[in-house]
Amino acid sequence: MTQLDRQALLDEVSNLADWLMKLSLDGGIAIGSAHLEELRQMAALPATRSVPKMASLLDELGGLIGAYSSNRNARELEALMDKVLDCFYSSRAVKTYLQGKFSDLPALEELFGADRPDRKEERLQGLEALEVGLETRRLDEERVVDVSTLVDLATGQFLSEEVTRHATPTRPSTRRSPRQGKLTAQTCLLAPGFSPRRATLQGIGESPLERADLDRLAAYARPTVEALHKDYRTFRSNFFAPERMPILISPKGFYAEEERIYLVDKAGNLLTLSEQSGNGYLGDRLVARLGGASIVFGNLLPSGGQIVLVVLGAFSADEGGQISRYVRA
Repeated sequence: MTQLDRQALLDEVSNLADWLMKLSLDGGIAIGSAHLEELRQMAALPATRSVPKMASLLDELGGLIGAYSSNRNARELEALMDKVLDCFYSSRAVKTYLQGKFSDLPALEELFGADRPDRKEERLQGLEALEVGLETRRLDEERVVDVSTLVDLATGQFLSEEVTRHATPTRPSTRRSPRQGKLTAQTCLLAPGFSPRRATLQGIGESPLERADLDRLAAYARPTVEALHKDYRTFRSNFFAPERMPILISPKGFYAEEERIYLVDKAGNLLTLSEQSGNGYLGDRLVARLGGASIVFGNLLPSGGQIVLVVLGAFSADEGGQISRYVRA
């Protein structure tokens, strides 16, 4: 980013922050089509669109202003004003960063992604990790990306490795099989960011999974739902943190009641499982699939006024040391 680019972005986000502040103070009462046109003009400015998070937030705000202009109801107004605040705090963060007064690295990663010119990656040597989750997402008609969630066995931090591969519309790409063993990497380049941190692995190897590896993983699992809620409140105390937070927990068990499925912790507290946990199994079938799990991996996120868990993986080991695992497709 040249000095001219920085100055152009600083001017644009300063004007945008002032405009958003005025919109917030108006309380949404006078919001109409004129505001939508003003927003479209500001959102189209090239410097502002060079910040990925700002571009997506302003596009979302435009949609909310358009919806509220044609159908003025309290629910849409509340969503609109929440998005105004998101845009305001984001534009102010970009402004203060350009002025040299903002250094929250996870927040900057959320705002700029890999495009920030002073972005630096952390280099780890001799990584040992377990793959606890695997998702495949389609990027476009010709590409899919495998998103692997790993736990660093030395620190307990969550890492996210993304590998893009070719696919065709007429031949759906199958997901690669989960790594069954302990993953090793000679070098791991870690991006600054919220958990899970984006990781690039070099010199990858794999060895058989042993009970000792599972014990190391278990040391990072939370024992209670209360501990998870505390972690989530701390995580979300940063305004720029995403809604989803990866977690490990050691459950006592699971049970299904009517259309809901719950994780039961060792203190008897319940955590609702999101319907996204299903993997084709529902109710008692999912409970049976997860039965006996000693470690569960998933994402906490808000849903319907409560915090729920999307189960993405689980590990168990019998008395003989035989290890089994579940990975959501």
